Amino acid sequence: MEKLREIEYTPDFKELVRDNPGKIKSFLKLEKEISEKIDNGTLEVDEVFQDGDVIVTPIYEYIEDKNYMSEISESKPIRMDSYLKVEIGEDNFFVKTIPGFFESVNGVEEFKSLVKLKDFLKKFENVEVLDFQLGYQGNGKTYFVSKWLDLPKLVDVLNEYDKDPGALSPEHRLKCEELIKTFNEMSDELEANGFIDFHEGNVFYDEKADKIYVYDVAHLDMVPESFKEAA
Repeated sequence: MEKLREIEYTPDFKELVRDNPGKIKSFLKLEKEISEKIDNGTLEVDEVFQDGDVIVTPIYEYIEDKNYMSEISESKPIRMDSYLKVEIGEDNFFVKTIPGFFESVNGVEEFKSLVKLKDFLKKFENVEVLDFQLGYQGNGKTYFVSKWLDLPKLVDVLNEYDKDPGALSPEHRLKCEELIKTFNEMSDELEANGFIDFHEGNVFYDEKADKIYVYDVAHLDMVPESFKEAA
């Protein structure tokens, strides 16, 4: 049985909605346009949708990276409207419109998981949770919204090190080793405290600020019982 309508949001997101009347309606209109184009096979790669100063772009590269998952589980189809970049004036957001692929949490459960994670990560220096904004579940829909970060994933940052650490400069190699050490320490502590789906692909790295941002991590308190039984 589907859960009743639930919503969680930050004060910042509430203020954004209050100061920008009609923007949610514009987003829903554009989301519908994208969905209809997917259904009739006319959506073009890198196509952008706009209504006033609301711009919505399907994140093609993100979908492409996850194509193999659709082959694993037909029950969780990944479409071109599953992951979206939404621009409202100068504010940019990441919007996910499907439950978490691995742990099946909906938008509200992901929001609550990151609230727990934000508090837990205070013990780590230069590590933050992605700036989550909204979680929604109801009427057959789920949404998770966070601020957009235009940063590389840790898995890509460490790619050259994984291939040939000796080819890197001493400074670059040392930084990669520090990142790996921090990541491994975090991984052990997160797993021991009930957090799941933490991996290098769920971490952004800001080289300029030397800061790690974690996202898309769930807590076992939030996942469905069916997942716990299978784990």
